Amino acid sequence: MGPFARYEDLPELDTGAYATRAADLEEADDDAPPLEFELSYRPRNRVLNISFVEPFEAYRSVEVTFSDKIMTRDGATLVPHTLSFSTGGS
Repeated sequence: MGPFARYEDLPELDTGAYATRAADLEEADDDAPPLEFELSYRPRNRVLNISFVEPFEAYRSVEVTFSDKIMTRDGATLVPHTLSFSTGGS
């Protein structure tokens, strides 16, 4: 299993809204290939897990961007936000 990010205490998401690609994940380096990932949402706990298929390259910047295209069950949209982080060496 590769690295993962976990978002807790989200509003109840419309599962169809994130299944197609709720998060745009990319390395901030323009020359880097797109990151492969899997999403799983646990509505009971309101937790979204993002599991990356491959380990991150060392010393890279990664951005996880959530757009306003993600809908909640009551029809509202999430406020867009971005999580940015850098990886270290091993």
